[in-house]
Amino acid sequence: MKKKHNTNPAIKLPDGLVMGSSLTRQAPEWLWDNYLPSSALCSLEGEKGKGKGTFIYHLMSCVTTGTPMPLETNRRDPAACLLYTAEDHLNIVVKPKLDAAAADDDLYAVRGVADLIRISGDTTPLLIDIDRMEQRTGKKVKLVAIDPLNAVLETSIYNPQVFRKTANALMDVAEQKRVTLLCTRHHTKSGTNLLTRGLGGVEVGNVQRAINALIDVPPPLATEADNDATRLFVPVVCNYVPRQPILKCQLISTAVRINGVQKTFAALMWHGVSAITLEDINRKSRPTPKSDQARQILNTMLEHGERDAADVIDTARAAGVSKETLENVAQKMGVVHEQKSRKLNGSKPSSYWTWRLPDEEEEAAS
Repeated sequence: MKKKHNTNPAIKLPDGLVMGSSLTRQAPEWLWDNYLPSSALCSLEGEKGKGKGTFIYHLMSCVTTGTPMPLETNRRDPAACLLYTAEDHLNIVVKPKLDAAAADDDLYAVRGVADLIRISGDTTPLLIDIDRMEQRTGKKVKLVAIDPLNAVLETSIYNPQVFRKTANALMDVAEQKRVTLLCTRHHTKSGTNLLTRGLGGVEVGNVQRAINALIDVPPPLATEADNDATRLFVPVVCNYVPRQPILKCQLISTAVRINGVQKTFAALMWHGVSAITLEDINRKSRPTPKSDQARQILNTMLEHGERDAADVIDTARAAGVSKETLENVAQKMGVVHEQKSRKLNGSKPSSYWTWRLPDEEEEAAS
């Protein structure tokens, strides 16, 4: 039984401070069940050229036609979409790809690079676009895709204090209009953590309600059925639900006629839940520690007998392993060092060092 407290309701709290007893539990609404929440700022991340745009076009098709999302079975009422794109040409890329995805072109509108709005703490231009689209179509705008996020911001995503104000304003729009704001971000070339690899780093990731990545299948995890067109849709984190399964999809060529000529454009085909987990990806994509690399080099080079120590050191350096690390690991492995001499081309004998793996007696002695 809930314990009663002697509270004084006559005491008014400051504006914005809400008593827990005044709050009500509310289940989240979803654009895509358990993957993309409504009324939220979300991200789709990945390296350039891996299909983020194609994914967005597929999503727009599902929204404008009411087609079930992957893992869903029930159709939804068709809804409207907005797309802000700074990377794809509207007539040459966007329109053919949306046709390939079978989107309803009466229910989406697009701003290209020449007409992009600039978003700051004042989100009036975005609100006007949403309102006018709803008036034009008679449908609720459920998805606003921004590709990429940094192209429409008035401020830099690398300025945490200023960016946070803009992000808060965007979240207000998402909640006020009950729309999913899906922003793409390119992955940096460095780092392996999918949670922090998007441009802008931790601060940008912190304001997202859901972070998703579209990536290649890491080679150690690939199967015979995977190829260069296979992708993993990875739900990295979502604030509202436990981590969901990774999905596998493929970029497929779809025919579209342009001026009477048949052209092919990429579209998405889904292959269901993947057996790969985020832990698998993080483990396989994490750089091998230098000490482990050193051990591999020593075992490989010395397995058939002694080698010139200088050759082993040079090989390690070429692999990014320092001489100090190599020598430390060699000592732990009990590698035997022997000084020898040799005479080259009639010159005076010179000394050099060889390394070899210890034999059974030497291992036992150590």
